[in-house]
Amino acid sequence: MSILGWIALGAALVVVVYLWYMCFCFWHLLRIASVSTRRVLQAIKALPCKQYHPDAAAAEDSTDPGSCAICLSDFEEGELVRTLPCAHDFCKPCIDSWIKRQGMAASCPLCKRAIVSRDPQVVNANEDVEEASTDTVEGDSGGTATGTRHVRQSRLRPLRSGDALLAPAAEERPQHEALLQASSSVQ
Repeated sequence: MSILGWIALGAALVVVVYLWYMCFCFWHLLRIASVSTRRVLQAIKALPCKQYHPDAAAAEDSTDPGSCAICLSDFEEGELVRTLPCAHDFCKPCIDSWIKRQGMAASCPLCKRAIVSRDPQVVNANEDVEEASTDTVEGDSGGTATGTRHVRQSRLRPLRSGDALLAPAAEERPQHEALLQASSSVQ
């Protein structure tokens, strides 16, 4: 075999190895994409979905805007609404397409809280959070509220109303009450 034959054989071998490597990389990317897509679809499926009723929404939360922050349309009676872990509500088609477009980086359009867990062990984080926080909590108006939506909102409400940042800690620990009162008097 002449030198030209060896060069041709070497070039052919390089091309074959290169093509095999490209196929392997493509297969690997497809596998990663399918895992990510599956995790995103599982996250969407795990989010609670309900029919919107204006009277029930007003009873649950007086600050409920009754509209989707993505499409800016008001919720219709009986429309399917999806609730995120941060307790924000959106039209089901709007938030589903929002999450699918953003993929693993999906976050709430309003508060930017992560929706899809990057940890493969956390398949249904929403159920864990809901089970962990279904306690009865006293509200600002003196009544009691039960459920995860009310618990989360009661912890967020002092931050929205301009109170000190220690307000959620003061609700959980009485020793922080003095710090909360001191910071309120400074303002």
